[in-house]
Amino acid sequence: MQTVDDSVADMEQFTSKLLDAARSSIPFHKGTKNKTHVPWFTQECRQALQERKKAQRKDIPPSWREASVVPIPKPGKDPSDPSNYRPIMLTSCLCKTIKRMVNDRIVHVLESRNLLSTVQSNFRKDHSTLDHMVRLETFIKKDFSRKKQVLAVFFI
Repeated sequence: MQTVDDSVADMEQFTSKLLDAARSSIPFHKGTKNKTHVPWFTQECRQALQERKKAQRKDIPPSWREASVVPIPKPGKDPSDPSNYRPIMLTSCLCKTIKRMVNDRIVHVLESRNLLSTVQSNFRKDHSTLDHMVRLETFIKKDFSRKKQVLAVFFI
């Protein structure tokens, strides 16, 4: 069994290119008045990535554990009923960026070392649950053409 070594979390791996890729996927326009939600951090983020001591000690800033909850009304529902609102949690843009970078690095290592099963489709780039549907359809058609019986069990 292959294992992932400590180099996965090495801060040296977090390049400017990886930072820019992570930032491009975060909707900054949805921020709030709280300073931790405003996209002020481009320079600060680059400096934070260089602070290896904190990363090695695994310190998490207290502000990253805070979130603003904003109720968003569900479309077409009565706004006077509190159950018709969806709570959206706004967290620090810097925290989101760092989490995205860590996730991207872990996924890269898992993908490059073939540590994920070929049947794992959810939450993978260029994969979807539709892949499973196509695989199932192919399996059924193949066995039907061979006059074999097919049994499928679905859990909902």
